[in-house]
Amino acid sequence: MSLTEKPHSVTIELQGTSATPDGYEAAPAPEASVSMTCQITPKSAAYGLENYGVDMARPYKLMADPADEPFLTHGARVLWSANGRERVFLIRTPVRYHGQGDDCDHVSVLLEEDFGG
Repeated sequence: MSLTEKPHSVTIELQGTSATPDGYEAAPAPEASVSMTCQITPKSAAYGLENYGVDMARPYKLMADPADEPFLTHGARVLWSANGRERVFLIRTPVRYHGQGDDCDHVSVLLEEDFGG
C-alpha cells in the first residue's frame, strides 16, 4: 500500500557523496535528481525533539510512499515550489517507516529550510 494524500511535488537532489548526521564526508555535489509527490507539513520544534531526537527551530515533516525511501538520504536537498515561492530544504533525519498495512503506509523524514540554497 502507499500514502494516498500527496498534494505536493518536490525534486530531490541526490548527492554524489554520502552524508552523515555530523555532516558531509566530502563536499556535496548534485549527482542526479528525482521528482516525487509527497506531503510536507510544518511541525513544532518540540515535535522534532520528541519524535526524531533532533533540535530544529522550524522542522517540516515530509511523508512519501515507501517506494521513495532510497531517494530520501540524509543531507539531500529538497526543492519545493509553494505558492509561487521556490523553497530549498535539507533532509536532517534518517528515514522512518510507518507501516499500517493500508493506504496510510509511508516513510518520513524531517526537513530544515536552507535559506542559503
